[in-house]
Amino acid sequence: MRASVMHNAPQRIPGIVIGGTGSNTGKTTVTLALLCALASRGLAVRAAKTGPDYIDAAFHAAITGQPAANLDAWMCRQAPATPDEKPFAGGKGLPKGLQTVFERMAASPSGTGRAPDLLLVEGAMGLYDGGHAGAGSTAHLAALLDLPILLVCSAAGLGQSIAALVEGYLRHKPQWLNAKSTPPRFLGIVCTHIGSQRHAEIIADALKPLEKSDNVPLLALLPRKGAPELQSRHLGLVEVREALPALDRDALTHWLEENCRLDALLKLAGVVSVPSRGAASGSPEKTDTNNACQRGDTCEGKRVGRRENKCEDKSGDEPEGMCGARTAGIAKRGLRLRATGGVAALSKNLADRGTPATVSRTISAPPAAMPESALATRFFPPSQPGTTTIRNSAIQADNQEPQQDAANLFAPGLATVASTKARSTRGAPRPLIGMAWDAAFSFCYADLPALLTELGADVVPFSPLRDAAPPQGCTGLYFPGGYPELHAEELGANLPMLRRLRALAQQNLPIYGECGGYIYLMRSLRMEDQPELREYAMAGLLPLRCVLGKTRAALGYRAALALPGWPERAARLTTSFAGQPDSRPGSNPLWVRGHEFHYAREDDGPLPPRCAPLWQLHDSKGVLLRQEGCRCGSVAGTWLHCYPEGARTFWRAWLKTATPLP
Repeated sequence: MRASVMHNAPQRIPGIVIGGTGSNTGKTTVTLALLCALASRGLAVRAAKTGPDYIDAAFHAAITGQPAANLDAWMCRQAPATPDEKPFAGGKGLPKGLQTVFERMAASPSGTGRAPDLLLVEGAMGLYDGGHAGAGSTAHLAALLDLPILLVCSAAGLGQSIAALVEGYLRHKPQWLNAKSTPPRFLGIVCTHIGSQRHAEIIADALKPLEKSDNVPLLALLPRKGAPELQSRHLGLVEVREALPALDRDALTHWLEENCRLDALLKLAGVVSVPSRGAASGSPEKTDTNNACQRGDTCEGKRVGRRENKCEDKSGDEPEGMCGARTAGIAKRGLRLRATGGVAALSKNLADRGTPATVSRTISAPPAAMPESALATRFFPPSQPGTTTIRNSAIQADNQEPQQDAANLFAPGLATVASTKARSTRGAPRPLIGMAWDAAFSFCYADLPALLTELGADVVPFSPLRDAAPPQGCTGLYFPGGYPELHAEELGANLPMLRRLRALAQQNLPIYGECGGYIYLMRSLRMEDQPELREYAMAGLLPLRCVLGKTRAALGYRAALALPGWPERAARLTTSFAGQPDSRPGSNPLWVRGHEFHYAREDDGPLPPRCAPLWQLHDSKGVLLRQEGCRCGSVAGTWLHCYPEGARTFWRAWLKTATPLP
């Protein structure tokens, strides 16, 4: 059966979901290596991540040169969560929000004019880990998309028992499976963390009966020794701009090609024409990397760094180690371990740069500059013809030079606009939203700017780290999540920016921040792991102080109900005698879905006078958690990361508050 997706689409595109038996199995490593290998063969690949993981998606975008979607079957709905909520079973197409995101992903890559040859979706956590009743799990998404699963299993500490583990995953019947839904189907097995030639033989022999009974072949054996590892911080992987320069793509390609039956994998996935190895850039055997491998050079490996956002019920992997450099070769006649030194050149490259052998888990600031190539690939274009996702400058006086340099980092195709005059939609002025975007604020879904554009706004980036002020003419400001704690000193030292933000808040400019953006809007930030207990100045737009703790403060899927007055001119909720939103007819409650994952918290105590919370939070079962967030005047902040397609109504309402009056 051909691996394909998009029930509603006339053209079915081959695809694979990379699922794992748990965290730390090597899903991200396998995904990145596959992306490198497929690119070297000249295949047009689009990549995505299941769940709310910003950083893995950024890695995908950097390697493919195209925006990477976050696909989530639970967060894509604008609805309350209830204990008896039935996970979407499929059979009638995709949920509307998920369909919208998927259509962006499956569109022809920009600048190519050709449909993708393959869609590659990296899973999160264990294959069946998700929200309530398994909703939103990797297996659930694969079934909805009708995509086969490449199951990644860690063989560390296992011999023949690997067969019991794999068999359990192949035969498991999740709660959401019913007569109308499509059960998960499997493309093949990849085993990682192989320790020796003997270990490889044991694993291969143990899995042979499953290939005969279930028609699920073993496609790769990947040893653990010598490969680079992806390093993490407190929220997941080190970001792509720090880690990518240390990743040797040729070495990763060679490592995978030598140890995976890639031709067979692609044919099983439904790729009609499978290019030969090295079709795009010549044979790998001619590269310096492979010359080093042929010489048998040793490789100590490199921790590159990783972080990610996760969800209590499901939403991302724990840090996962890469799976080997002295690689296992898979021949048609059987499986055998080949000591080819697959990434031997990597150590030399890192040594030449003076890079240390490991990247510390302690908080340290990465470079503030964000490479142009990384930014140019991050955001989807809007679906409406003739619109641009992100403008390269704000409204400026004639002949005035742009004051922000962050905007110039966006690709011309995304950033160019024909006129510096304010555009209008059907005669109404369009809001101009300044979006913070730099090394401190980079946790933004790839489809959010496109969604805001389709809702009638223009979006222009700016850098709180480097710019003296937000772009001129903005009618609202949005601060996404990120790592302001890594840049706390620089953010607090940018006094011109802080002064301008405070002046704009006094003028009642709508300003909204999520998670890391929320931290920045507070008065100060203190980090518990710093012995001097230094307090860093933040923007001071909300009368709160933030503490970054050593333990996780919150993690999980969230369904959130907007509290009265939030956002202004939006839900028009009334308040019952208990102080809760009233559900009487005509109250029109506003629900969003998203997730929380943070170590930071507000200082203990109730909200100060003149402040009010934003959301009433519920978990994926619908259990009430707490009221959350803070708004004071026109400034609002929250720990909640809203999933764009699970929050369209909210964003439309917030944009109304930022729309200039005629």
